[in-house]
Amino acid sequence: MDLLINAIVSIILYAVFGAIGISVAKGNKTLKNFSNKKNLIVLSIIYVLLIALIMRDEPEVTNFVDQIFLSLGNYAATYLGAIIAVKIVTKPKKLFCKEFYYSLSGTIGFGTVLLFLTYAV
Repeated sequence: MDLLINAIVSIILYAVFGAIGISVAKGNKTLKNFSNKKNLIVLSIIYVLLIALIMRDEPEVTNFVDQIFLSLGNYAATYLGAIIAVKIVTKPKKLFCKEFYYSLSGTIGFGTVLLFLTYAV
């Protein structure tokens, strides 16, 4: 039950980060240009590996496979939060629009800061 509550709170938090990402990217030309499919695929892979690296000292993590599964679970929350933010903020006809990329950039960016503050400090 505790895991389910943590997952729901994470998804909601990432949705807020996604909404912030949409609003920030719309006003910033550099972020607009950066937030494309190719860049976000690379950024997502780096983000998953970074989460695995940050979470290596957690008590429930016993080996590298656990690190990867934990980071993929966190990335799933990030991705779902980005989807929810796009659906709420922009209500697009198709999911993978430019606002989705802005939202995913926001969830990854703010998520990285949050994870560093939570686990690395």
